[in-house]
Parts: sequence; structure tokens; C-alpha cells
Amino acid sequence: MLDAFESHDSREFSKEMMGRECQNMLMEVQRLKDALQMQDKRLKNILKFVDLFSYRSESTLIFHNSCSTLAALLNSKTWQ
Repeated sequence: MLDAFESHDSREFSKEMMGRECQNMLMEVQRLKDALQMQDKRLKNILKFVDLFSYRSESTLIFHNSCSTLAALLNSKTWQ
């Protein structure tokens, strides 16, 4: 008779432990999903920044080249 109670108590304990562990695993999965989403947002922000910086660098370079060409034209004898 004692074995039947121990077996029942053991099953109840195992059931409770499995329930807690399942909840822990679900929370860990959600935490990892949230972390992945945050890293994805950070990556997108960095890519936008690099793209913006690259665009500005190209625009600045084009502007400087245009100014150099204009200055060369103004200094040339054909302009004077």
C-alpha cells in the first residue's frame, strides 16, 4: 500500500516538475525571440546608417569633384 502512495506522489511531483520546466522553456524561447528581434532591429539600423553615410560620402565626393572642375575652368585661359 505504501508503494502505491509513493508511486502516486512521485507521479504528481514529476507532473509538477514537468509543468514548471515547460513554462521555463517557453519563457526562454520567448526571451530568445525577443533578443533576435532586437538584434535584427540593430542590424537594420546599422545598415541604414552605412547606406546614409555612403550616400553622403558619394554626394560629397561628386560635389568636390564638381567644384574642382569649376575652379579649374575658372582658372583656365579659355575662361579668361
